[in-house]
Amino acid sequence: MTSNNLSWQEAIVRVLEDAGVPLDYQEITNRIGQQGLRPLTGATPARTVNALLSRMIKESESIYDSRVKKVGRGVFEFLSPSDLQQESTEVEETDEVEEEQPDEIRELLVPTYGMFWERDKVRWSGRQPQMLGRDASSSAPVDFADQRGVYLLHKGRSVVYVGRAIKDGLYKRLYAHYRRADPKALRWDSFSWFGLRDVDESGEGELKSLTGDFSVDDVITILESVLIEAFEPPINGRRGDRMGELYQQVIDPQIQEQLRKEYFVSLAQ
Repeated sequence: MTSNNLSWQEAIVRVLEDAGVPLDYQEITNRIGQQGLRPLTGATPARTVNALLSRMIKESESIYDSRVKKVGRGVFEFLSPSDLQQESTEVEETDEVEEEQPDEIRELLVPTYGMFWERDKVRWSGRQPQMLGRDASSSAPVDFADQRGVYLLHKGRSVVYVGRAIKDGLYKRLYAHYRRADPKALRWDSFSWFGLRDVDESGEGELKSLTGDFSVDDVITILESVLIEAFEPPINGRRGDRMGELYQQVIDPQIQEQLRKEYFVSLAQ
């Protein structure tokens, strides 16, 4: 029987112990919500889980105190008692102390992004356009209509167009391609985007103001990271550096309601 009164740390350990295999922090967050272990409050619960995992490992007084081990970038596993004993033995037998690595939570060059969002799940009309996404299955949705960054148009799994949103937000740029007058309107069915505006964790899914103080190294890192995420080269063994949260698309509520009505109409026929 599940409980919705667990602390974040208790829920994290429960999910990893039940899984029996390493999980990335976003999957851990999704399972916490799906299993009803605790409410996923706010718009950035995955970021909360990632920060807590790092803190749980960093603040443990000894290897015996930590039941969680980091095995990759953003990937963690549960340590059983036998695993803890083995870990402690390995530490005792090692004379050299590894240099402490920087925390996983650090400045992000691309703090938010979305992959293969469906064109038909966005409402392309109305006085208050919105483009909704969430970073976990039960988290509060975030409106990325005014996001700034770069985007890709896809036909199936192929990239058919690359664009940028600078003065106009992401929604306006995509709407320009959606209009029938645009020759590209019928040549794409989904889009991916890579945003420079982060989500304000203290608010209700609002985007922070854009800050653009980037060095040459930062720009090169951004370019490499976006290309890795967009094209998934098979030889690249890791994802792009300093990438933030992957947001899943949320279907526009009006479209969802229309689909619900059509479904019941079809049942009645």
